[in-house]
Amino acid sequence: MANLLLVTDHIFSQYKNQLFDNYCFGQEFFDDYLSCFDNVQLVARVRLLSNLSSGLKEINSNRVHFNSLPNINGMSWIMKSKKLTIDVLNNLNGKFDYTIVRVPSQSGYWAAKYSFHKKIPLMVEIIGDPSESIAHINYLNPLYRIFSIIEMNKLKKITQTAKCTSYVNKEPLSLRFPTNSIAQKDYISSIRLSKEKILNNKQFNYLNKINIIHVGSLIPVKRQIDLLKCAKVLKNKNFNFHLDIIGGGPLLAKLEVLSRKMKITNDITFHGHISDDKILISHYDRAHLFVLTSASEGLPRSMIEAMARGLPVISTNVGGIPEIVSSEKLVGVGDYLSLAEKIITLFTNKLDTVPIISHKNILIAHRFEKEILSQKRKALYKYLRD
Repeated sequence: MANLLLVTDHIFSQYKNQLFDNYCFGQEFFDDYLSCFDNVQLVARVRLLSNLSSGLKEINSNRVHFNSLPNINGMSWIMKSKKLTIDVLNNLNGKFDYTIVRVPSQSGYWAAKYSFHKKIPLMVEIIGDPSESIAHINYLNPLYRIFSIIEMNKLKKITQTAKCTSYVNKEPLSLRFPTNSIAQKDYISSIRLSKEKILNNKQFNYLNKINIIHVGSLIPVKRQIDLLKCAKVLKNKNFNFHLDIIGGGPLLAKLEVLSRKMKITNDITFHGHISDDKILISHYDRAHLFVLTSASEGLPRSMIEAMARGLPVISTNVGGIPEIVSSEKLVGVGDYLSLAEKIITLFTNKLDTVPIISHKNILIAHRFEKEILSQKRKALYKYLRD
């Protein structure tokens, strides 16, 4: 029997002893792991639900065994994660033969150290840079800068102990967090993109209004406040547009209030989280442009999904985004003025280039087809196992 320990800081939902999550971590997420391992011991935080929320998908497999950590966040989670994680791992002693940690992750770090000392083969899946995301929470506070350096060094250390490593982008993650000299590595996005979701050709129908779409969790590092500032600039310049913001999170109410203060509520729709693939795709297909304002990213799934539907992209220049978006479509973090300028330029002076960009983005999306990435994941999992 080949039993896997899988550790992530992701927060799942539990209702009546059954595990649920949104489309990112649904049943399909576990398929590649289960193709290479007999059982998966999943260690993650869990929120207990009194009522089952719409849009959540059940994780239904008798081969995925959930070991819950409490749903705590912030400094409390950082301070308590070591003991909570080690206690769970001690209870699982002898029930796993291999370890995969998805990092950055407090619990993943402690699980990696635990596995190293127990001489359990380890794989690290690096999905982002902790130094970027932490520093941009409050970049003026030196304590946040120090903490970001500490977290970066922790990730460097466990990557050096891993038998194999996957990165969601080639640069800068693989340069900042190098493997040891004998480890196997590959560059694999977390997306599970079926070929059927990739358009052959997108038809653009403007009707005198440009529909802009943003998809992402409403959290500080995503900097949706810059989207609102950009929208205000577009409105002041009499640019006819509508912005659809899709995603849930703790900043939703604050962003709604801010949009009212900025008097742009008629130009923006907050849709909340959408887990139904068909509904989400319909929003992509009504849009003319996808925008992203994050301070930190690995290689965002939502961007690849948008490109698969033929959308041009304008984004901040962070993480692995420059690997799939040309430099003239990138802006600096917080530079909402340049973002607005590039949007206006694209749909006024360079409208004839939109179909060309659309076609190129569809070709790029094909590189992220589920079958292609699945084979790459399985190759690393088998290397870890064998």
